[in-house]
Amino acid sequence: MILDVNGVRAGYGGTDVLHGVSFRVGEGEAVGILGANGAGKTTLMRVVSGQLSPREGTVSLGGRALRRASPSRMVRSGVVLVAEGHEVVGTLTVLENLRLGAFRFWPGKDPAGDELLEEVFDLFPILADRRHQLASLLSGGQQQMLAIGRALMARPQLLLLDEPSLGLAPIVVEEIYERLDRLRREKGLAMVLVEQSSGRATDFCDRVYVVRLGEVVAESAAAGAPLSEESLKAAYFGG
Repeated sequence: MILDVNGVRAGYGGTDVLHGVSFRVGEGEAVGILGANGAGKTTLMRVVSGQLSPREGTVSLGGRALRRASPSRMVRSGVVLVAEGHEVVGTLTVLENLRLGAFRFWPGKDPAGDELLEEVFDLFPILADRRHQLASLLSGGQQQMLAIGRALMARPQLLLLDEPSLGLAPIVVEEIYERLDRLRREKGLAMVLVEQSSGRATDFCDRVYVVRLGEVVAESAAAGAPLSEESLKAAYFGG
């Protein structure tokens, strides 16, 4: 098991957003976290990525519980977040953004960094074509590709993707998910995808969890046994 989140309670100020959330991710699995706006999905990703410490519960990597882990420690442990809204550095070029993703290897240099850079360019050829272009001049879909490519430069064992399809045209979403599937098939990369699009997530993921009001209210039993549309609707909206 790569990731085991057990009984996590977390929030901001005096308000809890998550109320005892538990889920797990195995080797090479793609796991979906579904829910409506305000369900607590992004807060959960902040906890897993080390940006927010849980008030109760544990986050374990490879069977080892991490307490008050910082984002940089989580990256060095192999957990990398692609945040909602891309968050690329617009004043840097595509190439500079990608090299920024390899910060876990600083102050030295990843000896295989150039090889990994070529793998990213092979995955997203448009980034190779525009490597010297400012990131702010890319389209939204290209910025999402850049954000994923930058995360891959850290050599993650677990890739967290918060709303990877948000605001993108369907044809771009299809391309991004095709590349994610390639990473899963060829590299065995484990992933957690936060999505509002239940159809997309259930088609892609091995297992999905539905979060409502900070609690896991439904879970698919296993790959090949997806939640029914009726179950999803009930989990999303109650009933």
